[in-house]
Amino acid sequence: MYKLQNRQLFADKMSRGSESLNFSNTPLPAEFYAIASPLAETFPQSLLDNEKRTYGAPDTYDQGTIYLIRHTKDDTDPWYIDTNEAILPDFLVPYLQEISHVTDSLRNLHN
Repeated sequence: MYKLQNRQLFADKMSRGSESLNFSNTPLPAEFYAIASPLAETFPQSLLDNEKRTYGAPDTYDQGTIYLIRHTKDDTDPWYIDTNEAILPDFLVPYLQEISHVTDSLRNLHN
């Protein structure tokens, strides 16, 4: 899991099964941020315009969940999204594919 904040990218420090979000205080190198930063710019406006916070049936069948959270000075908005693209609204699929591409690229850069 990663956090984009103040033009920096932070990796999580959570152990498996952890309930609370915990991120490193030290940002990853700039090349990691360069890979992830487009996600902030392409965040789907449709998510912000809709009060729905859960899409699909996240982790119902141990398929995992895509967890997004957006903080502003006034609000914190979480979304729980199924990994099965076939049951998601069309507006979400390209963004989830972009997330997948970014996380794969970050993993490859880290290894």
